[in-house]
Amino acid sequence: MSKFDLFTIFPKTLCISQEPGVEVDDELISKINEYEFSRNEGNETSVRFDVLEDETFDELRDHLTRQLNHYFHDILKVPEQVGFRFVTSWLNRTERGGYHHWHNHPNAFVSGIVNFTEANTVEFSSSNTVFPGWMPDYEEVNIHNAENLKMVMQKPGSSVIFPSSLMHSVPAHHEKTPRLSLSFNVMLTGPVCTRGVNTLTI
Repeated sequence: MSKFDLFTIFPKTLCISQEPGVEVDDELISKINEYEFSRNEGNETSVRFDVLEDETFDELRDHLTRQLNHYFHDILKVPEQVGFRFVTSWLNRTERGGYHHWHNHPNAFVSGIVNFTEANTVEFSSSNTVFPGWMPDYEEVNIHNAENLKMVMQKPGSSVIFPSSLMHSVPAHHEKTPRLSLSFNVMLTGPVCTRGVNTLTI
């Protein structure tokens, strides 16, 4: 067979940190459970949507800021003069038998999840299939044909950052201990686009 190169184009890039960005101990879990929660579809979310502003999460906010800088500027090559800010952040609690429905996050550029309990699973789904309108079988699923991705965040404190438009969900939780996590949305700031009539500064 002749030599050839493979390219996977138009990716959805996830920034995954399996190493804890913050120490998750009994004190932190206790503080999380002190927040007021309300019912969501399949689970509960904190009533507050600015929890990263709390002193409890100062260390985590600093870690996420470094991770976001790496994601935007080093990986995606967004110009340094473009900044970002957290616009919403909230806690999630999923009891045994609970789940979180398929959804994305409108009105944000990038979203993220921080895991506070062991082996939390998050599923991602592509809105653009490899062969639209067709459902071929594959002998194995790989980076070139995958339409869904199931990711297990093993260690408490691990995190993932992803484009806000990416569909994601949490499958049914089967452990006795509630699944705890923090989610957040990020908006770009500054000269987002400098191309003629498409120029945009936020």
